[in-house]
Amino acid sequence: MSLRYTSPSAIVGAEVTFIALTFDVEGDELQFFWADSKGSTLACTNVDQGTSGECTITTTISMVPSLNIVLTVTDGYNSVVETASIEVLSSESFSASGLSDGFAAVYSVTARTSGLSVSFADGNLDPVEINTCANSPTPVGSVSVSPSTTYDSSVLVSHSITVHYPNDLGVKYLWMEAGNQVISIVSGDGDEVDASTSGYTYNFPAGSDMFAPGTTFYMIADECETPEPPTGTITQLTATAAKGGAVTIAYNYDAMKSGENVRVSVCLDSANCATPEVVYDRVDTDAKSITYASGTHAQLYDVSAQLCNQYSCGAAVSVNVTSDSEVAMVTATTVTIEESGENWVVRWAESSEDADVDGWYVCYNRGEFSASEMQILIDADACTMIDSGTEATIAKYTSAETTQVHFGIVPYDVVMNVAYGPSTDSILYDRAQDTTNPDDGSTTTDNEASSGVPTWTWGVIGAVVVVAFVVGAFILSRGENEDDDDKEWDY
Repeated sequence: MSLRYTSPSAIVGAEVTFIALTFDVEGDELQFFWADSKGSTLACTNVDQGTSGECTITTTISMVPSLNIVLTVTDGYNSVVETASIEVLSSESFSASGLSDGFAAVYSVTARTSGLSVSFADGNLDPVEINTCANSPTPVGSVSVSPSTTYDSSVLVSHSITVHYPNDLGVKYLWMEAGNQVISIVSGDGDEVDASTSGYTYNFPAGSDMFAPGTTFYMIADECETPEPPTGTITQLTATAAKGGAVTIAYNYDAMKSGENVRVSVCLDSANCATPEVVYDRVDTDAKSITYASGTHAQLYDVSAQLCNQYSCGAAVSVNVTSDSEVAMVTATTVTIEESGENWVVRWAESSEDADVDGWYVCYNRGEFSASEMQILIDADACTMIDSGTEATIAKYTSAETTQVHFGIVPYDVVMNVAYGPSTDSILYDRAQDTTNPDDGSTTTDNEASSGVPTWTWGVIGAVVVVAFVVGAFILSRGENEDDDDKEWDY
C-alpha cells in the first residue's frame, strides 16, 4: 500500500485529497480508517471514508504548520498502517483603518504559523534623508506599520505591503525606513486603483525576515536630486596571483576628498557582476593594498576600483587575474645521492616538463618524514632551494654518529606553491669520533685524552713514591731498636 496526495503544501481553506493505492490478493473487501496524528477521525468531504480509498479535506487554521495523516486499512483479518504529511500555511491580509483621507495600506503575510496581528498609524511628515539623494524630500504621506511579532525567514514564506494615495499628490517614490536607514523600494507611476486613487505594492525578497514594529513607509513626490560622483580618479590598480590562491591587490588614486572612499570589488569571470565575491570600501588612512583569500585554483577574477561618495561612484578601473593555489604535478624521479668529500650530491630527473615549475626544494632529515613534516622543514628554512637545474650539493653533518639520512625532493612554482611530499630516498651517514690532538697532530690514548698529563711524567712520579716509602720504613725501624726511650731524635 502507498499513500499519495494532490499537493505537498496548502493554504488554509484549500482542499487536499489523499489517495490510497491498495491491493488485496484474496480480493477481500477493504475498510479504510482516516485519522490525524492525534487519532481524531478526519472529516473526508467526498465519500464515506470507511469504504473509499480517497479522502478530501479542507485545511483549517488549526492544521498550521503541518497536517499528518494516518491511514489504517484492514481486510477483517489483518491491517496495514500508512502515514503522510503536508505543509499547511496561513495566508492573512491586514488592512489599515483610521489613516488620513485618501490613504490606505494592506500588509499581506503567508507563514508557517498563525496568530499575527498588525496595527497601522499615520507616520511623520518630516524631511527624509536617503543616501541616494543629495536633497532631503518632505513626504506627502506616510504609514507606520507594527506587526505584533516578527517572523524570521524560517517561518515567513512571503510578505508584501500595499499603499494607496490620492492621484493629485504626484507621488513618485515609496521609501521604507528600516532602523536608521531609509531605502527606496518602489519608484515611478503607481497602479491605478480608481479614478482618484493610485497605489504601490512591494513584495519583499524571498528569504527575508519580517520588518520591525514601527517601520514607516514614506510617499515621496519631490524629485531625488542625484549628487555628483567624485571627481578624483584611480591612478593605479594591479591584481597579482599569490600563494594558496590568494590575490594581492594594489591601488592608488588622486584627488580623494573628505567623505570619499575607494571601492574595490572582486567578481568571478567578468566585471560589473550583480553580486561580487567581496567588496572593500577603503578610506585614505588604509594601506593601499589588499589580500583576497580566494581559496581557488585557475579561477579568473575581475578586480575593479573606483572612487565613491555616499551617493554615487566615479568611473571604475578593472584588471583580470587568475588564481593559483597549486603547482604542476611534476615529481622527482631517478634520484641519486652520492658522497663527495664533506658534501652529498643529490641528482634527480623531472617526471615531465612543465613551465609552472619554477624550482625545487631538497629536504633532508635523520629520520623519515611525511608531507606535513616536510612543510614544517621548509617553513623553518631547513631545506635547500634549487632555482635552476636538477642537482643540489648539500653539506654533510659534522657530528660523530652513524645514521640514515632521508631526502625528499618536491617542486614549487613562481608564487611559492609547493607540492609537499614525504621522504623517498636515503644514504648512510657514518662519522667516527675525531681523536686527533690539535696541538701536535699526534694521536692520544683515551687515558691521555682524559687526564691531560704526558706519559713520561708517570715514571718520575713512580720513582719519587718508591724513595719516600723506603725512607719512611728506615725511620720506623730505628725507633723500634733503640733502648733509650728518652733520647730525642733530630728528624
